[in-house]
Amino acid sequence: MVIESADYALEISAAEWRMTPAEEAQRAKQAAQGMNDFMRRLGDAVERQQRRKKDPKQRGDEQD
Repeated sequence: MVIESADYALEISAAEWRMTPAEEAQRAKQAAQGMNDFMRRLGDAVERQQRRKKDPKQRGDEQD
């Protein structure tokens, strides 16, 4: 977003909402699960790539 102006006033107020300890724990759990899922998918992709390099038949490079 771009805001262009020569005449504006910015007011910053104190935070009016905070997560409860239970909400923070749930958020941390979700973040950890997201990272675990990402790392698993990354590892799977690396393994597939390595298998393709070892087995040219999987790449369609087989010569008859």
